[in-house]
Amino acid sequence: STGFLVGPMRQLKKMFEKTRIVAALMFLLFMVLTLLSAIWLKSALLTIAFCLCQYCALVWYGLSYIPYGRTAAKKAMNTVADAI
Repeated sequence: STGFLVGPMRQLKKMFEKTRIVAALMFLLFMVLTLLSAIWLKSALLTIAFCLCQYCALVWYGLSYIPYGRTAAKKAMNTVADAI
């Protein structure tokens, strides 16, 4: 959706900046794996698992646009993990 707003070339440049490249590649990888597991393997369980991974990668990518977003998310996840 942001590619529509800023244009495809600018979006690609932003996706592969140093701070976002891992999250962008993980998102693309899980997108492909989701499609392969749904279309080729026809595995509902794998498809759901890859969808969840894809969503997590997308959230992590989105947090890179918010100043200290990833830091705050890590801190929140650590707090929840410590409470469990």
